[in-house]
Amino acid sequence: MPKSDFIPDISADDLTPIVFAITGGELVGDWKISAIGDGIGLGTIGIYRLSGRSRQASGLVEPWTAILKIVDIEKESTGLREYELAQSSDFQSIREGLRPAMCFGTQERSGAERWIWTEDLAGGTQPPWTLDQYLYVARDVGVFHGRSLNEMPAGDWDYLGIYGAVIGGPFFSATLDNLKNTSSHELTGAIFETTSVEAIQSVFAKFNEVGRVLRNITTVFAHNDCHADNLYPIETDGVLTESVAIDWATAGLGPIGEDVGNLSGVGAQWFSIDVDDFESYEKAIFDRYVEGAKSVAGSIDVDHARTVYIAGLGYWGLGKMMMRAYAATMFPQAVNRMCSLSGVSEQKVARKWGVLTDKLYPYAVECVERLCV
Repeated sequence: MPKSDFIPDISADDLTPIVFAITGGELVGDWKISAIGDGIGLGTIGIYRLSGRSRQASGLVEPWTAILKIVDIEKESTGLREYELAQSSDFQSIREGLRPAMCFGTQERSGAERWIWTEDLAGGTQPPWTLDQYLYVARDVGVFHGRSLNEMPAGDWDYLGIYGAVIGGPFFSATLDNLKNTSSHELTGAIFETTSVEAIQSVFAKFNEVGRVLRNITTVFAHNDCHADNLYPIETDGVLTESVAIDWATAGLGPIGEDVGNLSGVGAQWFSIDVDDFESYEKAIFDRYVEGAKSVAGSIDVDHARTVYIAGLGYWGLGKMMMRAYAATMFPQAVNRMCSLSGVSEQKVARKWGVLTDKLYPYAVECVERLCV
């Protein structure tokens, strides 16, 4: 994330075609810009919200707003992937289930720097979500996956899944190497009061095998980083009408059900739902996902979907839980947003993480039993 006072040099020439794409009018007057977002990956230089006014041919002056994401296409492969997707008419035409945020234009800057202009989704539902919102989005993820069972989006896609997108990276390895230290930390030690470090280490001894076996299960086109921070349920007159997704940097092929398992697991980590009723919550999410997938594909292998859902929810969910805990010991500010969103203290966050760890662990064990026979 750039420093909060870093603002890119944007000219009227840069904005003129973008404003025309948004409103069909011409740019008039000054504009405002502010840095937004947090937790940005290595391939992202910065994310900004811009707003101003435009004039139509009729003389009518109206407001406009847009999001500018600046990526480095050489520093990390995700930057190039996101830039290419923004320019793909086939990708931008996806409208069933999850749809990408509308792209108003891309601009090639100096060196490896590229600019991506998209719609501002500030009016969409922000986390924490209600259960109804989770259920609505879960069904849309099912529709999105079901669509690709019938016809994959045009293009050559890498097989990533959550293993390739997140878990296969160095931070997860560092997380596992430092579990003992995480368990003895004054803040995160409470996480391991019931589920021991040894139990967690045992279940993740097979994480490479789990990632390999998942490649042999029904493949769909996947977002691969599907959680509430990257998704926006859109309401019109109080009625949910569509689900829009951002941050497609890890988009590609993945196993059926994994996206929605991740959505379910991360939602619990953000305390959007009552973890004491976790089993009912996760089943409701899965059922709505299956409903959505079947509505498009006609039929799906529900057992495959359930197995991979459990992987996304329990196995990778537990992995992400451990990554959050490790990050909290290394970067105390990492829990600040969690505390502000959930309205609880750091200590209460750690205790709730402990409850969730105890809930996720049996699913992680079941995942290993299903996949590693």
